[in-house]
Amino acid sequence: MITFIINSNTYRIDPSDLNTIDAMSATDKQQLVELLVAIKRHDEQAKIKAQALLKRANQVSTINQDKPTASVDQATPRTERLRSGDVDALMARLAMEESSKQKAGLTKSSIYKFVGGLAVVIILLIVIL
Repeated sequence: MITFIINSNTYRIDPSDLNTIDAMSATDKQQLVELLVAIKRHDEQAKIKAQALLKRANQVSTINQDKPTASVDQATPRTERLRSGDVDALMARLAMEESSKQKAGLTKSSIYKFVGGLAVVIILLIVIL
């Protein structure tokens, strides 16, 4: 059940019940259709913008791999306000950049170095004491 107000008229419509849809006036139906078309256009534009931002982010990240000191703000300055689709694309981009900057996990050589250093410290403490 969906409840909404158009031109001060409150409608409670069940999409599966055609009688509730028939109860709407023709002008209210037309305005509802126009609103839904506008919402659909907005969603499509948001998807296109998000894909463009993601594509641009991928291009910038491949360019900046050679320049590790370049910051994200210097590479892509933004003066416009972000929309919801833009925010999602920006978060995806930041997550990708963060994962690429993380250090690799423990390797065998790093474990061997740690154990060897610990053994040297223990041996030195035994000799000194």
